[in-house]
Amino acid sequence: MRLVDEILVVAWPKTPPRFVLTGLDGDGALARDAAARYPDTRVVWFHFEVFAADLARSKGLDPGLMLVQPDIDLASVGDERPDLIALPFPRGGEGLLVRELIEEAHDALVIGGRFLAATDGDPAWLRKVARDVFRNAEVSASPIGAVVRAERRRADPSLKDHSHVAKLSFGGRDLAFRTRPGVFSYGHVDHGSKALLSVADFTGSRRFLDIGCGVGVLGIAAASVAPQSSVVLVDSNVRAVALAGENASRNGITSAEAISSADPLSLALAPFDCVLANPPYFNSFKIAERFIDAAFRHLAPHGRLWLVAKAAEEHVSRVRARFGNADVRMSGDYGVISAVKQ
Repeated sequence: MRLVDEILVVAWPKTPPRFVLTGLDGDGALARDAAARYPDTRVVWFHFEVFAADLARSKGLDPGLMLVQPDIDLASVGDERPDLIALPFPRGGEGLLVRELIEEAHDALVIGGRFLAATDGDPAWLRKVARDVFRNAEVSASPIGAVVRAERRRADPSLKDHSHVAKLSFGGRDLAFRTRPGVFSYGHVDHGSKALLSVADFTGSRRFLDIGCGVGVLGIAAASVAPQSSVVLVDSNVRAVALAGENASRNGITSAEAISSADPLSLALAPFDCVLANPPYFNSFKIAERFIDAAFRHLAPHGRLWLVAKAAEEHVSRVRARFGNADVRMSGDYGVISAVKQ
């Protein structure tokens, strides 16, 4: 359990709530603790990430208690509203995402319901956001962090639209991608994707797979210039997947499928002519290696991988080890790596 999660657990109210929504931790520990602490309380766990949900399930969290979706939206769990929402916000988090989640929490609570937020950083920013949204907030600080408490007193909704449409010109077409806080490259098309698209050649490709698709930039751009094409967009973040599907429709890609998956290697998919990837750099390249293995598995013979990375040498060696071949072209600070499945 992270420090910020421990801070939240210590702050659980003594009086049992009737219905508590918690989550945003990595393995469902907050929901398991709440269920053990309040045996007669309904508990629901919320997260964006399928990977976290799979881990929570492996730790024994009942799938019936899980809400893995783009937003705090309780339509799928009935008409009852929680009287307690308790969420952790670790230091260094994305500020606009925090604000949006607090707005969603406000609107999900029953009138008179309580909001509980923990942070292991400076609580001033969290208190300010909670006060802006709830019009009331108090802070309990300790040497290791703080807890912010607020109460829903107004029926008026607080949620605002924080989305932003990013534009991209590619292949003679003007493309548009709706982005939201909490998704990679919010508000703009990232430089890595632009680098890949400036180098890649999609001639002869019709069936595309975009692994770790985010809002769908690479797969949708590739499909937009290939006649009679189709694209499958895969990401572990369900908010990203929802946006990718929406953006495919927005840009006129009629044969598109957006899939949430914690492991693209495990998917059963028909062979592809082209796989696109812009992998994250953390976790000692383990995610990139998984992407490369998945690309090799899902490509048809003579199909091609296009992968972009700043750490070009490290990625080239991994692509070459799996494919037996790899070429790299630099585009600014990025290496665009290409390999063919023999």
